[in-house]
Amino acid sequence: MLRLRLRLRLRLRLRLRLRLRRYWTMADPLPDADLSQIEQRTLKALGEAPPPWIPELETRVPIGGSSYIRFGNDLTADQEMYVDVRTSHGRLTSPDSRLDSIIEFVASAPEDILRLITEIRRLRG
Repeated sequence: MLRLRLRLRLRLRLRLRLRLRRYWTMADPLPDADLSQIEQRTLKALGEAPPPWIPELETRVPIGGSSYIRFGNDLTADQEMYVDVRTSHGRLTSPDSRLDSIIEFVASAPEDILRLITEIRRLRG
C-alpha cells in the first residue's frame, strides 16, 4: 500500500514538472520591456509592504495561530500577509508543512525576483 502511494506521488510530481516545463519554456528571449515591467511590479509591491518579508511558520515556532508573512522589521507594526490555499483535496491550514513551503516561497519571491533580474541584466551586458 505504501509503495503504491509513493509511486502515485512520484507520477503526479513528474506530470506536474512536465506541465510546468511545457508552460514555462520560452521560445523567444525575454524582452527588456517585460523585464522592466516585472521589476516595476516587484518594487511597487515592496513599496506597499516593506522588506524584509519574513515567513513566520507555525510548524517551526508554534504560537497557536496561522503561518503568515511579516513585513518589515518593526515588530510593533501590524503588517502581515496570510495565505489561504485551497486545493482539490481541501484547504491547507496551519500547522502544515505544505502550506509553509508556499509561504516561504511567497516571502522570498521579491528578493529572488530582484536578484534574478540583476543576474539577467549582468549576463546581457
